[in-house]
Amino acid sequence: MDGSTRKCDLTIQAKSQLSGCPDLTRNCRERGSTRMGCPNQSIELRLNSAGYKGEEINELLPDFITERNTTVGLTWFPSVYGPENLTLVITVSIIVAEFAKGFVTELSKDLYRWSKSKILPLLKRKRSPYGQIVIQLLDASIYYDQGRLQEPSRADKFAEFLNELPAIVTRVDSSLTKEWEAQFDESTATWTVKPVTPVKE
Repeated sequence: MDGSTRKCDLTIQAKSQLSGCPDLTRNCRERGSTRMGCPNQSIELRLNSAGYKGEEINELLPDFITERNTTVGLTWFPSVYGPENLTLVITVSIIVAEFAKGFVTELSKDLYRWSKSKILPLLKRKRSPYGQIVIQLLDASIYYDQGRLQEPSRADKFAEFLNELPAIVTRVDSSLTKEWEAQFDESTATWTVKPVTPVKE
């Protein structure tokens, strides 16, 4: 490991059961299996330890973590976007086609409420926050790089992405490619989705 990849920022990982799947069993979680309408899911907040401290970390924890055993781990990651970088990684063990049928709607509601009540207020107190969101499904990943969130309207797009996630997912064709990038087009005030790497005709 060279100097450019040494561990230098803190990750808080909270694996939780969301409202979209109220009856997820312990055996289902341990086997990593999926029942119809009940995919395994996890949420990971990646924070730079130089930019987020103590009470701020507790402040970010979502209200929808259940009373069941919740894994909260602390890990170090390389920092490339500065001390106030925040990356939200949502992993769901389901394919895009099934995810888009309804489960994503409930997940989106939870994530949107969480971002509006906890994530955005904290980001807006920072001097130069940088926001990213990653959605990882079995057959595709969706990336949203908000960049610097110094203007309040730009910070709001972080939450708006989560609110628009059901519509965004319907535009992902996992048969073409596995990695997709979501962007907000300021000129048309619409969300667009395109392959990270251009698809050959």
